[in-house]
Parts: sequence; structure tokens; C-alpha cells
Amino acid sequence: MSILHDTSVLPNNFSSQFLSSDEEKKILVDLFNASDIPIEDIEEESYPIQLDEEVFIRNLLKKEMASRGVDFAAVKPTRVERYFIYRDTNGDKVRIKLQEESDGTQKLFSLAGVILVALKYGKILVVDELNKSLHPDLARFLVS
Repeated sequence: MSILHDTSVLPNNFSSQFLSSDEEKKILVDLFNASDIPIEDIEEESYPIQLDEEVFIRNLLKKEMASRGVDFAAVKPTRVERYFIYRDTNGDKVRIKLQEESDGTQKLFSLAGVILVALKYGKILVVDELNKSLHPDLARFLVS
């Protein structure tokens, strides 16, 4: 059993792991659609980040990486942007960055990966104070 006390501590990259499989991405998109968030798709784009090597090394804890057998030279700093894809009234594709979405949508995205894992493996998921973490309609949808 997993217990989440605060959905704000969930990293978005946990849910992002479901974007690499078309089947799992469809389930993720369907979850948002069922929550009255009419997205058509979710896209990710990675952009290289130019950082001072010393700062980058310190941030990644080079010593820890080496102890785990990670070749530092092979690690490239990147920034990942996630976009929700909608259709406007003319049917044109509209991309909105995840961080520009409402707090409830962002929280649902961070929680979605955990929800999908619980559903996929038949696990029990307990989220403490769900009603304070998500919009009431989203909380109601998840409980039903």
C-alpha cells in the first residue's frame, strides 16, 4: 500500500514515464478527458541546457554518480517541457505548457502516474487529504 501525504512532492517525471508508450499515454490522456480536461495529447520536448561545468558537476554530485558507475561525460543537462495539446474552436492544435495549466491540472498530472501504477497492478492507493490537493470534481472522479 502506498500513502501520499502531499501530492506536491510528486515529480512530474514519474507520470512522464507513461508518455513513452502509446498505449499508456492513451490511458493518461483518457484519465484527463474523464476528469473534464479535454486534452488530445501530451507531448514532451527536451532542450539542452548550457551550464558552467563546475555548477553542473556540483548539482549532480559527481562523486555519487561515479560510485554508481555513471560516466559523467555521457550525461547531458537537459530541460524537459511538457505540453498539453488541445483543439481550439477552429479545430487547430493548441499547445499549452504544463506549468501554465491550472494548479489542479498540474497536481493531477503529478498524481496520474501513481494512479496508473495502482490501477495496473491492482494496488491500493491512499492519498491523504485528497480534497485539499485537487479540485473537488477531480477528487470525486478519482474516488468513483
